[in-house]
Amino acid sequence: MAANVRKNMKSRKKRINFAAFSTVLFFISTLLYLTSCLFLHQYNNILTSKTQELNRQIAEVQKQNDAIAVNIEELASVERINEIAAADDITHIQDNIITINDGDTAEEK
Repeated sequence: MAANVRKNMKSRKKRINFAAFSTVLFFISTLLYLTSCLFLHQYNNILTSKTQELNRQIAEVQKQNDAIAVNIEELASVERINEIAAADDITHIQDNIITINDGDTAEEK
């Protein structure tokens, strides 16, 4: 009978230890889950703000590029070139003028 009582005590201790272990494991995993959710949410907010900043910088650079493209068009206009040539008393021979379109081909005019 004493041996039976000892076996019951050992199995009861094992059950208690397993229940305590599973309870502790559950609370630890819940705590880790909540912590990771909090930090991931914060990290997501940081990434969103960085993305918005980069998009703002991209828009600013695109605006500058558009302004420079307009300046290039104005500087490369035929009227401007003719004005500068006329101011310096330079004449042009139409057969010697070569126009390059978009850097792809060269055509004589």
